[in-house]
Amino acid sequence: MRILDFCPPKVVNWRAEQGMTLLELVVVMFIAALITGVALPSTLKMIQTNQDHAAQAAILDALNSLSLRAYSQGRGIILTDEAVTSLVPDLPAGWKIEVPKPIDFSLNGFCGKGEIRLISPHSQQQVWVINPPRCQFSPKG
Repeated sequence: MRILDFCPPKVVNWRAEQGMTLLELVVVMFIAALITGVALPSTLKMIQTNQDHAAQAAILDALNSLSLRAYSQGRGIILTDEAVTSLVPDLPAGWKIEVPKPIDFSLNGFCGKGEIRLISPHSQQQVWVINPPRCQFSPKG
């Protein structure tokens, strides 16, 4: 007995395995479009949220360093609406900082109590408070 007697060669119908039908292609394209339509909006929202969080973190880092800046410069700093642009020069585009009452950062590194409002480009507001003597901003509420 030969091996070919146990394993006869496979007969391939080349005509049936040439490709996909038009209907199969349309179904695959429909499924791909459906998945894209569902996933794209949530992905875009996630990207925007991450960008907002990164911008907010950068702003808060700049504000949290004001007491150290006052101490290292040997002079007090007063955070007001007018002084925001000079004290936080790298403010991301579209973001605003409102300071209802001036916040004093003294030359010894301590600060007074106060709060700020961060307004995102999408007009979402967050209120942050600063508590002496550590001079770190934290969310209100």
